[in-house]
Amino acid sequence: MQMRIGTKIGAGFVAMLVMVGLMAAIALYSLQAAQNQMEALHETNRRLVLEMKMDSEAGNILSCIRGFVAFGDDNYIHQAEGSATNIAKMADDLKKLLEDEKARENVNSLVKEVIDYKMKMTGQLVPAVKEYYAATRAQRDAANTAETVEAKRIQAISLAITFNSEAQSVKRNILNLADADERIVAETVEALSAAARQAILFAGGVGAVALVIGILLSIILPRALRRPLKNLAEGAALYSQGDLTRTIGIASKDEIGEVGAAMNRMQEHLKSLVLNIRQNSELVSRAADQLGTNVDQSAESANSVAEAISAVAAGADNQNKTIETVMDSVARSAEDARRMTGQAAEAAESSRTAASKAEHGEMAAERAVKQMDQIEETVEHSAAVVAKLGTMSQEIGHIVETISDIAGQTNLLALNAAIEAARAGESGKGFSVVAEEVRKLAEQSDQAAQQIAGLIAGIQAETENAVAAMAVGTQEVRTGAEVVRTAGQSFQEIRTLVAAVSEQVRIINESFASLAQGNAQILQAMNDLKSIGDTAAQQTQNVSAATQEQSAAMQEIASAGHELTKFAEELQQAVNRFKV
Repeated sequence: MQMRIGTKIGAGFVAMLVMVGLMAAIALYSLQAAQNQMEALHETNRRLVLEMKMDSEAGNILSCIRGFVAFGDDNYIHQAEGSATNIAKMADDLKKLLEDEKARENVNSLVKEVIDYKMKMTGQLVPAVKEYYAATRAQRDAANTAETVEAKRIQAISLAITFNSEAQSVKRNILNLADADERIVAETVEALSAAARQAILFAGGVGAVALVIGILLSIILPRALRRPLKNLAEGAALYSQGDLTRTIGIASKDEIGEVGAAMNRMQEHLKSLVLNIRQNSELVSRAADQLGTNVDQSAESANSVAEAISAVAAGADNQNKTIETVMDSVARSAEDARRMTGQAAEAAESSRTAASKAEHGEMAAERAVKQMDQIEETVEHSAAVVAKLGTMSQEIGHIVETISDIAGQTNLLALNAAIEAARAGESGKGFSVVAEEVRKLAEQSDQAAQQIAGLIAGIQAETENAVAAMAVGTQEVRTGAEVVRTAGQSFQEIRTLVAAVSEQVRIINESFASLAQGNAQILQAMNDLKSIGDTAAQQTQNVSAATQEQSAAMQEIASAGHELTKFAEELQQAVNRFKV
């Protein structure tokens, strides 16, 4: 069983819609996964920022302890205590961002370690350093010996070394947390890259399948509709010219096939009608010739009135029978014409139905184009969001470059400070230690900034890949929209062809109406002719009483015969226009 036109077109559009829906689902799924991973990456970056700040505060504690030991200034201790407090606060903030229980335990251990460090620093290091500087001042006042001062100095330095080691331990723990988050960032970026590659592969595959289906539909559907419609148009043109020798060859079982079958039935009925009219016109012509012969014989045989009357009576009787036969044939022809008119009306209704279905298909194509436009807008919006992410990554890169520049300048300042301390000799040794620590801190800041810059560069590269993938998706959606628009144009052409078929059916219907009117005229003429025959028979029966009227009766019969012959010739000419 062959498919209907609506089923064929509907199946094609369903296939295209399935492909487009699959592409949209893949795009939405990929975007949702990318959004989730970007949110996780954002949370990890927040933790990294806190951990970097905690590492900076730990480095500040080391620098402050060295400064306090070198100069004995209480401001260094206050700064170290503030840094320890900041580390504890930032650790609390970090715990809020952590979901892993083990990681939270590590942060709790770090907080405890920082608090213990702060308490030991206040209870042990600070008194020892202050005692050392108090002994130094007492030595200048000759209150303490050099051995006492040296012992205090060694104690202070020993404690400073111990606290420096503990601070380094805190710093290492913080860096361990940062390293774990950096690994998470790397894994998230890799997952984003894999998801993007997978989405590109899926979208490319589905787009290729959709393209192949669209190309096949654009080739198969027009070809399946063009040939049958062309056959219908050629058949209608032949029938309109009176050529009824050929039928329309359409093998399809759809609406076009039904129209072709209806036109073939119409051709058969028309052919039968023309043959019947031709046969009846020949009978009428022969009857008219016979009537003329009888009239001539009656005129020439005026002396044998009885024989002429008998011949005329017989001729009149034959004439009435012939007229009745012709009238029956014409009545059947009129009935056939009315039936063919009804069938032509049914064909016109089928054409209107086909036009309506073509219009519905065109509207469906327009709705599909609008849906494709909405999908294109969604993909473009997603591309804009990813591009904005790339812009923000560039801004972060600029900030990291600024941090790196500041670290370089700090390194130069530390070098200058070391040079000045060397010039100062013994009195500048403590300042030299501080300068060295500042230089190390600057180098560490520069390294951290470079690492962050590397991460940002990776994110920017992946963002550019995502933007490129979005551009490819947008192009595929536009290609799908163009295919659907082409289908809509095909529906417009179908509707135009169906309208042409409807016009041909209307012309055929008008022809049948004219044929019915001609049949009515023939019936009227036959009735008139039958009346004339009846009159002739009556005159023949009364000829014995009115012989003078014989000549007039013969003239009337001759005139009617000539008219009948003329009418038969005209009918033959009208019928001969048809080729059967």
